[in-house]
Amino acid sequence: MKIVFHPHSLERNAYVKHITEALERKGIQVFSLDDILSNKKLFKEISIVHLNWYENLGSHWGFIKKMSRLFYLLFHKKKIIWTLHNKKPHTAKVLYLQKILFKLLCKYASTIIIHSKQSEKIITAQDKSFQKKIVYTPHPNYIDVYGPLRPIQSIHGPLSLIFMGVIKPYKNIELLMEVLNNFDANEVTLTIAGRCPDDNYANQLKLKPSSNNINLEFGYISDDQIATYIQKHDLSILPYDTRSSLNSGTAILSFSYGTSVICPKIGTIEDIKNQDCLITYMYDSQEQHKVALKAAVEKAMLLKKKNTEIFNEWGGILRNEMIKLQDVGIVADVFSQVYKTH
Repeated sequence: MKIVFHPHSLERNAYVKHITEALERKGIQVFSLDDILSNKKLFKEISIVHLNWYENLGSHWGFIKKMSRLFYLLFHKKKIIWTLHNKKPHTAKVLYLQKILFKLLCKYASTIIIHSKQSEKIITAQDKSFQKKIVYTPHPNYIDVYGPLRPIQSIHGPLSLIFMGVIKPYKNIELLMEVLNNFDANEVTLTIAGRCPDDNYANQLKLKPSSNNINLEFGYISDDQIATYIQKHDLSILPYDTRSSLNSGTAILSFSYGTSVICPKIGTIEDIKNQDCLITYMYDSQEQHKVALKAAVEKAMLLKKKNTEIFNEWGGILRNEMIKLQDVGIVADVFSQVYKTH
């Protein structure tokens, strides 16, 4: 079987490579969208096009290009499979056009893949009849993707938190820094690590008033460093914007390397079976977010004071859940079954 998986590669996001390699191990040949649009013979041979993040737009021209490609594929009777990753795109440069494209994908996709049960509400809010298109499979884990798990070691001293990933405004970094400024370095420390593509934004963050418990490490983190960064800390802290966030590969990555999280109750988090191994919260406004996040950090501090090994214990339980329930092979099985039904 031959299929298109779009995007075929994605810088600094292991999801696509992880999935396509698992599909190829099942004998499915995976091509890019550009491959079939530039090769008439291949275009005729392939009937299934699997789209990810297709609703994300950066410009009016991007909308025109994506709409043209979508209707060209539909005109030639290609079956569109679409995976929903976010409630809406994180950036709102052309939000009204993104909404149009989102609705068209809901309408014209023959199958809509979801990685969290919360996603179902987002789809059926468009039209209840879209329910029959939905296929659920968990987000794949990242066990050993960034190297093996290091031997578990106790982390002594204050609560140690990490935010790791590409540094962008929608990720609430400023709010996180503001909340952590309420604590002393002997209570809690925070490392913010990752590449910041916007130099102006990086400078803004560096100039913000900050106590000595916040360590900014802006720059490229190589794949072989990622697991080490995660495992050097008690918890990952992920203050997501719940208006757009639905699934979190970063949370799955943390669990895969034996580390729990402080995180709002987004789709990924709600689906975790071992809820008592997480520190979660909810909010309705930015001010509520600050209060809830501060309370979550205080809860983590208290838990560590009572039991210095608690987060290692949680991390082990969550890693086992990832191994048992969210193996990439399980996801590839669901995808391949969907492809065969078309």
